[in-house]
Amino acid sequence: MQKGEEPLCLIDFWMQDTLKELEAAAGAGEPTPTHTSDLKIGSYLFDFLFALRTRQPPSYVLWAVTLLDLHPEVLAKVRRKLNLYGPRSRIL
Repeated sequence: MQKGEEPLCLIDFWMQDTLKELEAAAGAGEPTPTHTSDLKIGSYLFDFLFALRTRQPPSYVLWAVTLLDLHPEVLAKVRRKLNLYGPRSRIL
């Protein structure tokens, strides 16, 4: 994706946006967003692939990811909630 290749699948499109976020942060002299680390991206991919193998039909997961991609403000809210209530949270 960094070489300017065209995206071929949903994950490519997602990574294309992630790379744009990284470039924007670097250009503005800001720290990289926490959701763009290799560990986080690997975790998201694992979760995505695991979700496809569970009870939910893959089409539901595809629609959820597509809609989140189309609405970045909602995705940002989801990320904030996951960071707040995620596995390392002491709130729950």
